[in-house]
Amino acid sequence: MAQPALINSRERARFQRERAVRILARTLFRDLKESGYQANDVVSLSSELIGLVTLDMSKSEEQ
Repeated sequence: MAQPALINSRERARFQRERAVRILARTLFRDLKESGYQANDVVSLSSELIGLVTLDMSKSEEQ
């Protein structure tokens, strides 16, 4: 059975990663908008990222 401190440490690490991802997304969105990109450009970028993640996940499943 895992130690309580280890569980708290894992939960804290997960929370910090999730927070970092949210900050990164907001920063990227703000920077893109400030650089003149439109909403449809951001959606296109998001679609490309989802496609890359999907491809990477499918490759991982094959291994």
